[in-house]
Amino acid sequence: MDPVFERLKKVGYNRSYFFEDGVEKKYEGFAGFSRGFMESKIYQEVAQAVTTLFYDRGVKSILVCGCSSGEEVIWMFDRGFDAWGIDIADIVLDAGHPRLKQGTITDMRMFSSNRFDLVTAFDVLEHIPSDYVDKAVEEISRVNKRFVYTIIPCPHRNTEPPFMRSSEDGIFEHYVFQPIDYWLGKFEQYGYSEIDMGFPCFVRPFNLPRDKHTHLMLEKQGSLTIRG
Repeated sequence: MDPVFERLKKVGYNRSYFFEDGVEKKYEGFAGFSRGFMESKIYQEVAQAVTTLFYDRGVKSILVCGCSSGEEVIWMFDRGFDAWGIDIADIVLDAGHPRLKQGTITDMRMFSSNRFDLVTAFDVLEHIPSDYVDKAVEEISRVNKRFVYTIIPCPHRNTEPPFMRSSEDGIFEHYVFQPIDYWLGKFEQYGYSEIDMGFPCFVRPFNLPRDKHTHLMLEKQGSLTIRG
């Protein structure tokens, strides 16, 4: 069994984490992980924005890390993308969709190497215990062959460490709070470099202030980039 899976399940990443009223206190205003998620069709906006952003670069296969209940993955799949999702929470299995898998990004053995044109991880990497960050980046790199797009909370001038939250039982939800250079260094070890595709303040909840979240778009060196 993946040790990270066992460790993070103690935080309580399950149906109640995302959908019960008590959880709203943790993600107040962050509708992407609340009941408002499905009603507002935010997942559709996110999926459309991501696919549009990378479409002219020839992206066909996409892995969504931390896909929650997987609506954006299903949206992409229904429109012809080779889309898959993975999440530690058991709600990922609720849809009964074969493209949605339960697990962690530190152990994605269900996916072959160089499988995906694009791997996304929105507000995911900070939840990985610091001693497993290298393994998470290694696994992302292994299954990815071209682009990585992450959104990560990083310290900026106006952001203080209290952004590191802990659950009611004292188990940290956010383990890592490091400058963007920390993350760049991790990915550069696997041949990635940052690319400038413009800051995509495209939809809620990913139009968060830049002093709290950093959008990091990366391209693996030596990969074939097709522009339409």
